[in-house]
Amino acid sequence: MKVQTKKVIAKEFLYLLLVIALGLVCFLSTYPYNFYLNNRDGNLGKIIVQKEKLADSLNKIENNLQSIDAPKYKLWRALNSSRYYTKSYDDFEKQFSIIDRINKLYRALNQSGYYTKSSTEFINQYFSDVKNDPFAEFGGHEIKDSLPPPPKYKKWKESEKIKSELIKANFEKSQIETKVLSFKDQVAIGCIALMLFFIMLFGVRYLYYTVKWSIITLKQ
Repeated sequence: MKVQTKKVIAKEFLYLLLVIALGLVCFLSTYPYNFYLNNRDGNLGKIIVQKEKLADSLNKIENNLQSIDAPKYKLWRALNSSRYYTKSYDDFEKQFSIIDRINKLYRALNQSGYYTKSSTEFINQYFSDVKNDPFAEFGGHEIKDSLPPPPKYKKWKESEKIKSELIKANFEKSQIETKVLSFKDQVAIGCIALMLFFIMLFGVRYLYYTVKWSIITLKQ
């Protein structure tokens, strides 16, 4: 066998090894891809479990609070839902257990149009259990003269926010799970890559050589 023929065979064999190596690399690269997706899926699963527990606890709190029928609680609930007063109901009761503070709350709500009835009706409706503050004349329980007007009333619940986040997280998790490759898919990707590289390095190259040889032959 001529040396030139041996060189051609050796070169073609190296091309074949290169094609096989590239196909194998494409197959192996699916493992880090799957690892990344499975890791994201696992992290989302943990987040979903945490949010489900939080949503359950918020629902229990919400159900317990809904059983309270006191007018004062209803006022706190309205102010809390509108983000005007963001502290707990216990803090609300403590802060507005003094007539002077209640009057200032009334003036702020009245000036903003949130409550249009008289201060007496306001106190009788929501704070009938609160008695006059004996220290009010000394300024012992003063708060700021002007509270910021409440924003436009907007229904807002933390539990609903959590539920919305849960829907998004579950949707993202389901999307990730559909992208995880099975072993069959991984093998298919490796085979497709192998075929493409084979066509590129052998089929296209031989086609080029054939066309070139044909042109040279016609010119002779």
